Amino acid sequence: MSDKPRPPRTNSPRKSGSSLKGVRFSKGPRKTVGKPGGKPGGRPDHSRSDRPRSDRPRRPRLTNAQRARQAAAMAVGDVLGKGFRLEGSLAKSPALEGLEPRDRAFARAIAATTLRRLGQINAVLDPLVKRSPPGRVQAYLQTATAQMVFMDVAPHAAVGDTVALVKDDRKGEPFSGLVNAVLRKVAETGKADAARTPPVKNI
Repeated sequence: MSDKPRPPRTNSPRKSGSSLKGVRFSKGPRKTVGKPGGKPGGRPDHSRSDRPRSDRPRRPRLTNAQRARQAAAMAVGDVLGKGFRLEGSLAKSPALEGLEPRDRAFARAIAATTLRRLGQINAVLDPLVKRSPPGRVQAYLQTATAQMVFMDVAPHAAVGDTVALVKDDRKGEPFSGLVNAVLRKVAETGKADAARTPPVKNI
C-alpha cells in the first residue's frame, strides 16, 4: 500500500463579519467642543458663583453721624407706630452698636426732641406733604425737622444725611426725591412755621 501525500489543508473563506457577530466596540471618551472654562457644546458658563466679587454693587458704609440719625428715626417709628418705649427701642438698635457715647447721646437727643415737639413738627410738615409717606420715611422727615428747627443742626448736615439714609433704605429709596424737596423747604421756612404753632399742639 503506497503512501500518497495529503493535499495541504486550505482555510475556507469566511463570510465577512461572521466572527464579529455580537461583539461590541467601545468608542472611547466623547470629545466636547467648546471654549476653555465653558460648558460642553461651546456654551459659556455664566453661573453667578464665577462672577468676580468686584462686579457686585456694594452699599456705602454709613458714618457715625448717619448711624445715630438712623437709630433716632427707627426709634421714633417704633414709638409712634408700634407703641414701643423710646429707651427700649434705642437699647436694641443695631445702628448704635459700637458707637461712642456722644453719638449715642446725639441719637437719643434727636428722638426725644422729635417726640416732645411732635405737634409743631407735624404742623411744619403737613402743608408740604400731600400724601403721608410710609411710617419709616415719615420718621426720617420728622427727625430731620427736629434737628433743623429745634436743635440748630446745620441744614446741609441734616438734609444730606437724611436723604442718604432714605436712599440706602430699599423701601424708602423711591421717596428720596420727596424727602430732599420737603427738607429743603423746611430749612428755609421751618423755624417760622413752627413759631406760629402754639406749643400746646405738642401735647
